[in-house]
Amino acid sequence: MPDPVEGGWPPSFRTVPGKRMIERKHILVIESGTSILGAHLDRLEKNRYQVTVASTPRKALAHVRSTPFSLIVLDKALSPRHTELARLLSRTEAVPKIVVSCDGRFTGIPQWLRQGAAGHIHAPFEYGEFRQLMEQVQERARSEGTLSRVQRELDLLQHELREIRDFGRALGSALRLDDVETIISHRAKSALRGEASLLYLLDKDSGWVLCGKSHGTRKSDAEVLRFRPGEGMAGAVVDQGRPVLVPQVDGHIPYRMTPRQLAFYRGRSVMCVPLKGVGDVLGAVEVVGRKRTPAYSEDDLAFFVRLMDQAPSALDRARSYQRATDMAMADDLTGLFNLRYLTSVIDAEVERGQRYGVVVSVIFMDLDHFKDVNDSKGHLVGSKVLVEVADLLRDCLRSVDVVARYGGDEFVVVLPQTSLDAAFAIAERLRRTMEKSVFLEDEGHAIRLTASFGVTSYPEVAKSKEELLRMADEAMYMAKTRSRNSVYAMRY
Repeated sequence: MPDPVEGGWPPSFRTVPGKRMIERKHILVIESGTSILGAHLDRLEKNRYQVTVASTPRKALAHVRSTPFSLIVLDKALSPRHTELARLLSRTEAVPKIVVSCDGRFTGIPQWLRQGAAGHIHAPFEYGEFRQLMEQVQERARSEGTLSRVQRELDLLQHELREIRDFGRALGSALRLDDVETIISHRAKSALRGEASLLYLLDKDSGWVLCGKSHGTRKSDAEVLRFRPGEGMAGAVVDQGRPVLVPQVDGHIPYRMTPRQLAFYRGRSVMCVPLKGVGDVLGAVEVVGRKRTPAYSEDDLAFFVRLMDQAPSALDRARSYQRATDMAMADDLTGLFNLRYLTSVIDAEVERGQRYGVVVSVIFMDLDHFKDVNDSKGHLVGSKVLVEVADLLRDCLRSVDVVARYGGDEFVVVLPQTSLDAAFAIAERLRRTMEKSVFLEDEGHAIRLTASFGVTSYPEVAKSKEELLRMADEAMYMAKTRSRNSVYAMRY
């Protein structure tokens, strides 16, 4: 390791065959007749600085195009409004700049500081004074660079969180399977700025991985994009259950495809992530990047995985809703599931708990004094209130949760893989939301309601599917008889 050098930026090292060399730092001086650093060139050279002097902004701009400068020193007499100099300032925005006043006056320096200069000095000056100023502007530039990088990372994280939130809201508002599939495909394309997106679903009857929905593709392309598990990117992802990133598709891609299939992807960056349901893979989502744009990165893939994490539960719920609709299991008024479907869901969740050891919780909810609404406003208004209450429950719960109308003004929420304590917290959030909500405000009624909630879980408390619903009902009555507008958990 060479001895430390005097002053300036800490030296960076590069490996040269046979020895290790200190990389020089480049300083660009733009001066108009006065030799700004002439007295200190030897000291700067000795301390690993290479100084380039330009007599005009045009010459300076030519140097900037070919050399990565670490510092720019400017004569105060220059005008920042000069066309070439303004272009240079824009091009070197991240490079720290020092303004030198050769007439010993402060006049004119403020306009340079407003243009982004990091410091100023009056000539003549000692080398030590100049070196100290260099260290100051370097430290400031490093701090500002760190802050700028952190801000960019924060902005990116906030953007990703908004995309995930909006995607979840869109999925939560869709019940029909066709709508859910369309949202998944469309959001994948828009969130990842792709040229095309494709939703593949595994058809268990035929064994094929089929392209169900696509955006940005021709119909003829989508029709040929069908694979057996293990074939093509989508087939491999479905078969292995792991995401895939191909920065650029070429003739050596390690996935079996027909020439026509390969032609669709060639020259593009592609990402494909699995959609994992409970116990199996439902399909995959693929995003194809645009040509002549940066290839997708590992960070893009990580975001894609996080985004699509919401899709499997939405597909499961939509399929369940479709089966419920087909079997007349939806409540006619609210569109929620009815008692018949609720019973089948509880049966299935308890059976899954017995088989895999997972927990399921139930929230029983009853509106407080709802009879007063019917008596004072009429049953038609009361029915409209129930519809808005149902919408509130959908908005407040996860896509995987099942909400059913038990009867009258009673509702039941089934929370798969949710502990009793977590279910209690969800019920409390629902209680506060109900308490703050105003119903039928657009119709001039402005009705306020509260609700009582009972919570229990299997197998933490209830030991059978019959006990699960009964104990949640009993817990709700405990909340109603104690104070209403409260949550009671049956814990034993």
